[in-house]
Amino acid sequence: FCDQYFPQRYGFGALTDIAMRLPLLRQVMGWLSSDVASKSVLKYRMNVLGQNLYILPGGVSEIFLACPGRHVIKSPRRGLMKLALQTGAVLVPTYVFGANEFYDQLATFGKSDSKQKAEDGPINFIGNIQRKISRSVRGGFTFFWGQYGTTLPYESRCSMVLGDPIQPVPGTLGQETSAGKMTCRKIAEPTEEQIDDLWNRYTNALISLFEQYKAEAGFPDAELILE
Repeated sequence: FCDQYFPQRYGFGALTDIAMRLPLLRQVMGWLSSDVASKSVLKYRMNVLGQNLYILPGGVSEIFLACPGRHVIKSPRRGLMKLALQTGAVLVPTYVFGANEFYDQLATFGKSDSKQKAEDGPINFIGNIQRKISRSVRGGFTFFWGQYGTTLPYESRCSMVLGDPIQPVPGTLGQETSAGKMTCRKIAEPTEEQIDDLWNRYTNALISLFEQYKAEAGFPDAELILE
């Protein structure tokens, strides 16, 4: 349906390798147009198939920052900035207010103080084990619960906001790929300065987006923390 009626908006999601190896999950995520987050797969689907990429820049490690009352994200990965420069893909910063309010999780349970640093780690032995296992298998693993200790999420207002598109190479949007997708000029081997520049522009845009909409989203006193 989405491929037919929203060809310019639909795309694919990127997942960890282990998520695409688990039998049932693999089938479900495949139906949802997800794929492995490897560089070769991402480039093929973006450049050859002309698909949009939907990805959580913080990756697996961002799981262990999440808990109700906190607005903490991992700093955007430099590899993502490099990929955007290499493929010419326009970046659209996005933030979901209220997403951390749906569940508690064992790894961060009790960390409702937004000023507390995430590198302090989980507050208990089991949570620490979960994080180590997740790192070793390169996939998220944590115990979570919502209302009444079940998987029913807590009631929370949730708002997704999108920022203005960011061109990796400013002023060059208009080049067409073999799949008919409009992109910016591609840079096969971006320099560190080019990657840093795009990283700074994306990060600043994300912070500005958060500040612009936090009151309207119901979190007027919230502060976005980048770890």
